[in-house]
Amino acid sequence: MCSEKERAQLSVLGVDHVLVVPNGVDTQQFTPRERSSATAAPLAPPRAEALELVFTGGMNYLPNEDGARWFLDEIFPLVLRERPAARITFVGKHPPDSLCARAREGQIVFTGRVDDVRAHARAADIFVVPLRIGGGTRLKILEALAMQLPLVSTRVGAEGLDLRDGQDLLLADEAQTFADAILALATDRERAARLAASGHARVLERYDWRATTRPLLDDLAN
Repeated sequence: MCSEKERAQLSVLGVDHVLVVPNGVDTQQFTPRERSSATAAPLAPPRAEALELVFTGGMNYLPNEDGARWFLDEIFPLVLRERPAARITFVGKHPPDSLCARAREGQIVFTGRVDDVRAHARAADIFVVPLRIGGGTRLKILEALAMQLPLVSTRVGAEGLDLRDGQDLLLADEAQTFADAILALATDRERAARLAASGHARVLERYDWRATTRPLLDDLAN
């Protein structure tokens, strides 16, 4: 299974031997926006009042579509009150027409399918995961943290990942608290950089493919 939560659910059903092999990320591919030798460079300096937000995922997947609608309906208006120049880019294939109709030049962007999400993600100040439904573990979070991006997610969005709220990312389940978390990181860039660095280190330690596959290899060897 991919998480301790799933292991616990199976144990209730009487399944005793369960190996947890977490989802992982290729940290050689998903790297910070700049690198100097083996050390990731800090976040780029803020650009006046501009604020670039990004979300990645197939937009024809119901949890992603629902999260995008919730973000646009309830969270983004709160962000825009404080940061009128903020922009959100939804990167992912097959956005439905009803979402595309809400695009606004320079403010709300739907890219559709792209060959590589990394360029879009690295251009952002903050990565957002406003998911309210769905299961499993979110590869998008591991990819974003591997790229050393400050990240705000719901608890559902970060479910199954061994990440620390306030240290590796910020968690918020209500529209106001989600918007507040975004604005706090946009205002305090030093805090955002610390959060991103901690999340990056956590992913390198726990979710690099070389680390996550070791228990499986050991189990097969035995």
